[in-house]
Amino acid sequence: MTVSDSGVGGYRVSEQSILQTERIRMDDRNAEFDVIGVGAVAVDDLIYVDEYPAADSKVRTLHRERQGGGQTGTALVAAARYGARCAYAGQLGRCELSRYVESVFDAERIDHSHAPRTSDGVPAHSTIIVEQKHDTRTILSTVADEGLGPADELPDLELLARCRVLLVDHHRPVATLRLVR
Repeated sequence: MTVSDSGVGGYRVSEQSILQTERIRMDDRNAEFDVIGVGAVAVDDLIYVDEYPAADSKVRTLHRERQGGGQTGTALVAAARYGARCAYAGQLGRCELSRYVESVFDAERIDHSHAPRTSDGVPAHSTIIVEQKHDTRTILSTVADEGLGPADELPDLELLARCRVLLVDHHRPVATLRLVR
């Protein structure tokens, strides 16, 4: 989950993005986690080029890198970097993309042990072409909406009661509404 001042790849943690995310305050006294997220996570493959290629052309890339992303993933990384105790309880799969998200969360000390591994669970996956000459980017995205956010099976409600903030987004609204009730 990328946290950057430049917003490379379109991912920037800002007050605006935090305000756009629904937050629910929980009882602070027994908080095991400061923030538990259940929304979308993503894997972004960034390809840097000097200029965006013309149709039917071939260009050399300057650099490639893989980063984590998604609204919830980015917000959890930002909170963890500011010292918050964070966990992810949205669904993940058993695929390579889910394992990558787990490795990012491990590196950022974000607990993902409460994230159910489902057959539908898969992070969003994007290839982002970053054009350096004009400082622009194009996102080619693959999203399986049923695989993002909370699973149909509710997470441990006692776990949710032991967090200060439950972070949700717009993916899978029916499952999300069941969580917040």
